[in-house]
Amino acid sequence: MPSFDPPVTLAEALQPLSRDTIAAKMYSIYDTLGVDRSHWITGYVMDAFTVGASIILSGLSNLMAEIGKGAYLDTASTNWLRLKAYYDYGIKYNAAAPAQGTIQVYNGSLAALVANNSDLIVENATTGKKYRIAAAVSQSVGTTVTYPVIAIESGSDSNAVVGQITSWVTPVATGITVTNTTNVIGSDDESNQALAQRCRESVALWSPNNPTGSYAARLKTVLRDDGSAVGVTRVRPLPDGYGNVVCYVASDTGGFSSPDIATLQAAVVQTVEPLGVNATVASASELDIALSGTIYCTGNAASADVLTAINAAVIAFQKLQNIGGARVSGVGYVFKNALIRAIMDAHPAIVTVSLSSPSGDTVLTPNQFPVFTPSTLTVLTSVS
Repeated sequence: MPSFDPPVTLAEALQPLSRDTIAAKMYSIYDTLGVDRSHWITGYVMDAFTVGASIILSGLSNLMAEIGKGAYLDTASTNWLRLKAYYDYGIKYNAAAPAQGTIQVYNGSLAALVANNSDLIVENATTGKKYRIAAAVSQSVGTTVTYPVIAIESGSDSNAVVGQITSWVTPVATGITVTNTTNVIGSDDESNQALAQRCRESVALWSPNNPTGSYAARLKTVLRDDGSAVGVTRVRPLPDGYGNVVCYVASDTGGFSSPDIATLQAAVVQTVEPLGVNATVASASELDIALSGTIYCTGNAASADVLTAINAAVIAFQKLQNIGGARVSGVGYVFKNALIRAIMDAHPAIVTVSLSSPSGDTVLTPNQFPVFTPSTLTVLTSVS
């Protein structure tokens, strides 16, 4: 097939005309028609008409450009892309979700701790973000109990790494302490790039041969009975060569519990499992990778600011990791150098990163995905 070299790029074709460009073209047309403009001054009727028309036509040009961009996944603005995804591909965008995780509460007071679901609010001591305990609390003296928590605000701004949620907003008795034992992670509105990619992946569902990509395309769009997205962002189908396929799934924050797995399984069986194939959905397994080492900085950057930036960068890096890792010769890895690069890019004051853990590249089994805990990172700052 011969190659196609377009006469202009898509960006050039969809570039709106500015007011000045339109006005200059109108003046050029006047000159071509022999109109004498030597006596035109600012405010002259024809000059004012030209200025006004150029403003109106420029606005119309911008509107036409937006409509034109809306026809393409790579150029559509956010609202146009969401409309295109829904009406052309049958895909709804994933709205922001509140951060969720678990906390441990130790009752070192002199009385039992009892509260209804969502009556107790805790706080991230670093960011000030607040979270509700999403379960009824009934805890006797001297006990430690784990509870689920959910951020009051949606979005990744409420993310918290292990050990950051340590304060109470709701008054409790002296001696009752709290800490989060897992990373508490939420998600922002789905990015345009991620939504466009899901639209592209959905094309695999149209194939009568059900290629491997159809499993990922379907699983990433499954909704619960209440209409909320299950939230699959990573899929790894593993066929065994005998008609069986195991689809390992994970979200940006972790694996899935039995109710969600059952929902995903039903969707696969009903829509993409070919005849003669046994497709099973399973939650991928977390591999905890604790980070320790020293971050060397220059300038007057505050250690807390650097660590906050690193935490955000590590969570973003975690979201990019595939189930089973980056495959090289059949083996999956999380590359240490890639992790260091993500940390280096987190804050402009960072000049050197020395990690003692992990000690090298981390090997993942085919059903694992990494979860990073920046537990013991030390920031050293020197004034240049």
